[in-house]
Amino acid sequence: MKAFIYDKYGPPQTLCMTEAGQPAPDAGEVLVKVLAISVNTADWHSMRGKPLFSHATLGLPGQGKVVVEMA
Repeated sequence: MKAFIYDKYGPPQTLCMTEAGQPAPDAGEVLVKVLAISVNTADWHSMRGKPLFSHATLGLPGQGKVVVEMA
């Protein structure tokens, strides 16, 4: 799968698209195929390191469908 990653604070140019392995869900978890995400103002502030404690995953508001469910 493709993923955008960043390993340092900075402008949008610090994002890098890369290939990542597909995660495997553990018991009681599901694997969701993300169909759409939203990157908003809070995401951009996090990327810039403002506030400093907010290094988080970008694009958390998203939509997808469950493709694997582990009972």
